[in-house]
Amino acid sequence: MTEVGAILISAIIGGAIGIIGAVIGNRMSRSTTLAAIKITEFNKAAAVFKNTFLPEIVYLKYNAALEEISGHTDDITGLLKSGYTRRHLGAFETFQAILSPKDRQNLQKIWDEYCHPEGIPECEDTKRDHAFNDYSRIQESSDQETTKKIALEKINNILKFADFK
Repeated sequence: MTEVGAILISAIIGGAIGIIGAVIGNRMSRSTTLAAIKITEFNKAAAVFKNTFLPEIVYLKYNAALEEISGHTDDITGLLKSGYTRRHLGAFETFQAILSPKDRQNLQKIWDEYCHPEGIPECEDTKRDHAFNDYSRIQESSDQETTKKIALEKINNILKFADFK
């Protein structure tokens, strides 16, 4: 083989390796970028979801009523129902849409346990129409502090799904 032929073969092989490296680098860069975008979008949605529970957490944890919940501090059931209809339900629907099917199913179970701490009804109508009524029974049979502790525990279980990545 002549010296020119060897140089030509080396150039072809070097060019092919360079092209293959560029293609691999491009794919890796693209996949890393997409993963970063996905994580950013999750964290944004998680922050919005978590913030909807802030008034209830502040009250349940510190006994301090923010403006959003004033007027409901003697009635835990009323407090939770108010937050549920005004903020939580919409945030829940939006947040679960970005979860995997398995995480969505697990979050739904934890959500139902939050709405029904004494046991999830099998009837969908009962589950929907009697959300949070168990808290009234808990408060009557024990006290408000116990009820607050249970509600806070249930909310914290929900918010574990929104831990930042």
